[in-house]
Amino acid sequence: MGIFDWFRGKKSFQSVHNAGQTWNSLFVQEPYSGAWQKNDELTRDDLVASYAVFACVSLISKDIGKLPILLKRKQEGVLVNVDIPDKLRVLKKPNSYQTWQQFQEQWTSSLLLRGNTYVWKLRDVFGEVYRMVVLNPDLVCPLVDDYGNVFYQFNTDRLTQTESVIVPASEIIHDRINAFYHPLVGLTPIMACGI
Repeated sequence: MGIFDWFRGKKSFQSVHNAGQTWNSLFVQEPYSGAWQKNDELTRDDLVASYAVFACVSLISKDIGKLPILLKRKQEGVLVNVDIPDKLRVLKKPNSYQTWQQFQEQWTSSLLLRGNTYVWKLRDVFGEVYRMVVLNPDLVCPLVDDYGNVFYQFNTDRLTQTESVIVPASEIIHDRINAFYHPLVGLTPIMACGI
């Protein structure tokens, strides 16, 4: 960032990924002994294509998708169920093409297969969230500016109707697991097991 950019108010963003590289261990990771000599590697597509991985992710995400949303309020020291108010109608129907069950299934599948789930909260003119969209984790990149503020860059996706844009972290729900190398980058359980 040059001195003139500072005067113009331009921000300099740094990707949390190292120039498009993935997070790798310092140790050689091979699917079987001697695989590196044959230039044989185990890619993410190979891991996901396994019937065992598919079955596990499918069962886990479908079971979590069946869980209902329960809102509770404390009355006289006891938690009691309350109805979902109209203000939180997005919890009944998160977007125009998914039910809440499908939304939860996609959230969980993204988390298990990519280690990260990015949910974009779209707001109406009054600032209320009226739509939530689970984004394709391959099209989202976390960014950090010079002051340590977190932003997310989306690439164009026709289904979710997202354009190539950068939004602040307040507009994204970023759920991640196994953040071994960077607090904004989750690793799948499969990759974490390989480490």
